Amino acid sequence: MRVTLILGCWGRADFGLKTCNGVENIILDITNNSERNISIAQYLDTHYKLFDKPLYNNVHTVIFNIQDKFSIKGKPVFDRNFFKVLEEFCVMHRKCGLYLRLDLSEE
Repeated sequence: MRVTLILGCWGRADFGLKTCNGVENIILDITNNSERNISIAQYLDTHYKLFDKPLYNNVHTVIFNIQDKFSIKGKPVFDRNFFKVLEEFCVMHRKCGLYLRLDLSEE
C-alpha cells in the first residue's frame, strides 16, 4: 500500500474568468515504514484525523509543523527549495481553497 500526502486546491473563477482549474500535488510519500514516516503518519492521524478525512483549514500550518517537528539536522522532511515552493503555493492558491489529504493506493 502506498501512502502519500497530497496538497491541492479547488480552483477558482471570478466573474466568468477562470484563474485556476484546481490542482493536486504529491508532496510527501510516507509509504516506507521508517521511524520518521511512522511518526509523521501518527501525527497527521492524531492531530488532524487525515486518515479519516481531508483537511481544509490551516494547511500551511500543518506543512510547517511537519517540517519543524520531523526534520533532523541535515535531513529535512522537505528540502529548503521545495519547502519554499510549498509556501508559495499556499499563498498563491489560498483563494482557491487549499486542502491536504492522504491518498492510499496500491503500489
